[in-house]
Amino acid sequence: MLKYYTDMESFIQGLEQLSPLSVVVKTYLKMTLGERQFAQGEKVLLKDSGSYSMPFLSSGSLRIAAKNLDSEKETTLFFFFAGDFIMPLPYLEKVFPLEFYAEFLEPSVVIDFENKQWPELFRLCPEVPEISRKLHSRQYLSMLSHLEKRNNLSGEEHYKQLIREHPVLLKLASLSQLASFLGLEPNSLSHIRSRISKSR
Repeated sequence: MLKYYTDMESFIQGLEQLSPLSVVVKTYLKMTLGERQFAQGEKVLLKDSGSYSMPFLSSGSLRIAAKNLDSEKETTLFFFFAGDFIMPLPYLEKVFPLEFYAEFLEPSVVIDFENKQWPELFRLCPEVPEISRKLHSRQYLSMLSHLEKRNNLSGEEHYKQLIREHPVLLKLASLSQLASFLGLEPNSLSHIRSRISKSR
């Protein structure tokens, strides 16, 4: 259930980086957008969040993870931070025996609107499908960039770059979560961290 008392300016500004919005669309969004609050450690299955559209992380952070339903093995796919639109890839669930979920790494607020409001938003703003396409494209590019780093950088180089870009992950993410994101075994990442610490 959405609560309609949040400040939506960050959401609207994020969309306007992709395409200008009319006053009518901004007014409609301010009338329909709401926020959902999540506790640290709370998990949400992505298939259960399908009634909401274009979620925007107003504050906090989360990770998107995939759990193999056969082996029970879990892999961290993405990290999202305040100011990010969360564009998961739900079609993967239809292709692979995986269960996708979001886990909040700290108390977080997500701003979005319900899917039933899409038709009116499409009517008011023909640019919305293009905005949605650009957001998904941004997520694909982020995923490709991550895969490229995993293929071309050593585990230590990739870890250093990740922590340089998002130092907060040292406090928020566990060793196993970081290791799976980097494509490493936890003990390998532990050795890397120990080596980095000793070299300082």
